[in-house]
Amino acid sequence: MKNFKNYCIPLPSIEYQKLGRERIEEVEPKINELNLIFKKNLTYITKLRQSILQEAVQGKLVPQDPDDEPASVLLERIKEEKERLIKEKKIKKQKPLPPITEDEIPYELPKGWEWVRLGEICSLITDGTHSTPNYVSKGVPFLSVKDISNGFIDFNHTRFITQQEHEELIKRCKPEYGDVLLTKVGTTGIAKVIDTKREFSIFVSLALLKIIHNTLYPYYIEYMLNSPLGKKQSEENTQGIGNKNLVIKCIKNFIVPLPPLNEQKRIVEKANQLMTLCDELEKNIEQSKKDSELLMQSVLQEAFKEA
Repeated sequence: MKNFKNYCIPLPSIEYQKLGRERIEEVEPKINELNLIFKKNLTYITKLRQSILQEAVQGKLVPQDPDDEPASVLLERIKEEKERLIKEKKIKKQKPLPPITEDEIPYELPKGWEWVRLGEICSLITDGTHSTPNYVSKGVPFLSVKDISNGFIDFNHTRFITQQEHEELIKRCKPEYGDVLLTKVGTTGIAKVIDTKREFSIFVSLALLKIIHNTLYPYYIEYMLNSPLGKKQSEENTQGIGNKNLVIKCIKNFIVPLPPLNEQKRIVEKANQLMTLCDELEKNIEQSKKDSELLMQSVLQEAFKEA
């Protein structure tokens, strides 16, 4: 407080203060109007992203190719691969999932696509440890929901566990390159492909979807789960009010519009192109917002400068 009392500030004449105030009152509404436009445009881009993903999972983003192997054949290959993994004792035999009813199907799919349960096409769906580990200052990253809530895997603020504890945890739940993570506690329904080969373990707030990579394109699964169809299922199956939880049983029962494998790749390629355009639009809006803030600062500086 003492230092504040001794602080010197420029004090223009009354006449110049009035002129400065008039200038601020002239510019401020225009700046506020621009900021409102920027905010609305950012909202439109968010909606545009969701529209792109909705078109993707409805088979409207790219044309179908009649020469593609249909999803029905793909499902048979997934079934055979899972049976092989069961025989080799790499995965456990899963309980049969309920058949998809007509009431569950939201729209008609293109020829060659199939409606399936998420649990049918993954070799394993599980979650991270339910017990709080012993944290250390350095070691193996231990990820929770906060570390992928921004739509990417963020190691900047993770906690760490020992290599020994990590080795114990991955006996049940081993995240690997190309698998898919899904937030399931608190902020639910955000999916992200594991695009790093860095070792890490996960907490109960994250679900792990093990993908059979020669039958599914993981980035299509990520886009599907982040689409309005995927988000709706996450929201409807999230339980609780304070401590929100998306249980594994419900995740396994998610319905998935499954295209042929080659079309999955074409969808992701096209969606990536469109998402890049959305990124550029957002950057332009953010830059325009910064420019308007600089303009307001410039007006304020002029307002308090003695003529």
